[in-house]
Amino acid sequence: MIATTHCFRCGGLLVPDYSGEGYARLTILKCVNCGRTPPGGASEPSKAAVSRWANSRQARQIPRHQSRIGRPAPPFRLMAVMNGEPMYLHSTRYRRRWVVLCFPGRLGLMERMVLDRQEHLFARADTALLVVAPDDLVADDPWARTSGPLSVPLLIDPMKRLARLYGVKHDVVAGRCHTFAIDPDNHVRFHHAHPLTVRSMEALRRRLSPRDVGTARRIVMSR
Repeated sequence: MIATTHCFRCGGLLVPDYSGEGYARLTILKCVNCGRTPPGGASEPSKAAVSRWANSRQARQIPRHQSRIGRPAPPFRLMAVMNGEPMYLHSTRYRRRWVVLCFPGRLGLMERMVLDRQEHLFARADTALLVVAPDDLVADDPWARTSGPLSVPLLIDPMKRLARLYGVKHDVVAGRCHTFAIDPDNHVRFHHAHPLTVRSMEALRRRLSPRDVGTARRIVMSR
């Protein structure tokens, strides 16, 4: 795919489109001057264009979690619970893979069942699904280890450090999940706030289609 940095009509800088449906899509760009999109509406911005956008006045005016898009994903090393066992997880473990990082507003039995099922579906596409616990849990908490089926890694972030790095506040909209997609180059591709349901997770998985994931994997492997 050819990298496009400027509008084909007015020459303005192309930036990720955060409005409407384009907000959660992977490759939709829009001109900052005339608002037009490239032919076909899909193109990949170059690293130089992403850098210029991240440092621009427009980027500084948007909410913090949106400005994370196009930037490197913050590294982490956190306690986690996976299949009922506590362990440490480091972000380098998922290097060169797609990662879907979820910050659920709550994590009841229904949400845990949805995540447990989706983990297997994401794994088929070689995509890691990680969940950050919304409550002040500790790794040896009996609830975290035994409450309901949960094979997806549950990251324990009691100080909310990782949530702050992504600009997520769980008390803003109770019950909504903030999901970030991180590409194999460790850049945040998009952010989406949604109810944690089977339908919303399936829509997210469709955005990470085998074509998109396969293309990114081939680019990474060729370097």
